[in-house]
Amino acid sequence: MIQRTALNGEIAIAMNIPARYPPDDSGRSLPRKDDYGDEVRDEDIVYEPLDDAPWVDEEDANAIQVTEDEVVPASVPAAPAPPATIAPPGDDAPALPATGAPSAPCLYRIVIPLSEDLRTAIVAARGEHALEDGALTALALIAPFRSDDPGALEDALRTWAAERLPFELTLSEVAAEVIGARRYVAGWALAPAGRIAAAQQTLARALRDLIEPCDEPPDAFEPRIVVADAVPPPVFPHLIADLQRDFEPRAWTVTSVVLEEAAPGPRVPRWTPRLALP
Repeated sequence: MIQRTALNGEIAIAMNIPARYPPDDSGRSLPRKDDYGDEVRDEDIVYEPLDDAPWVDEEDANAIQVTEDEVVPASVPAAPAPPATIAPPGDDAPALPATGAPSAPCLYRIVIPLSEDLRTAIVAARGEHALEDGALTALALIAPFRSDDPGALEDALRTWAAERLPFELTLSEVAAEVIGARRYVAGWALAPAGRIAAAQQTLARALRDLIEPCDEPPDAFEPRIVVADAVPPPVFPHLIADLQRDFEPRAWTVTSVVLEEAAPGPRVPRWTPRLALP
């Protein structure tokens, strides 16, 4: 079969004429015939171009010239960027931020000592319910704190004591409170509550620039004397019932205030007086 290739890549086939039949036994090639069985000679073959396209023989297709304007440059993938290098630390390396100086130990607190008869009543109430250890002997005005200037702290406390002491309070009723889920507190409420609360707030403002709270936030100040804190749940209702049965309002005159300190180290601080006023 004879074929020619066009410049546009198409292949033209000259009619539907079979190739010569294979030679017969004598070695002669048999003539080609068309679809109707008539013999076809070479001069009878007519080639019809497709769409008037210019044609070129296959052996000349690879010799087609292409101008520079027709050349489309092949895209070459860009070379990967070199990995970033990390310079070893040297003299010009940025300095790390300096850590702050360690805080002063949590060594101070301010309390109002309880009278002897109140301390005795607390020990008796706790003993009836096997709460023998941990009886409080003072009302905490300022929870444990840090201070870098104990001298200024003492001066501020002297000024407060001179302005506020003494003042009268009354144990007005039994106080029962549940803090959080399972912290049970029993005690006696103080009245007038505004008087003791105002005294505590005035002292806190006077010391505001001299003290720093400890790591754990303290409980909010409550106008009460604590008989027992963290009471076991089964014991709590019986303790409250006994306090209410024996309760009678009583007066209490606040006459002194104490700045206490504790040596650093022990998990449970041992508080000792540093300054007692007046």
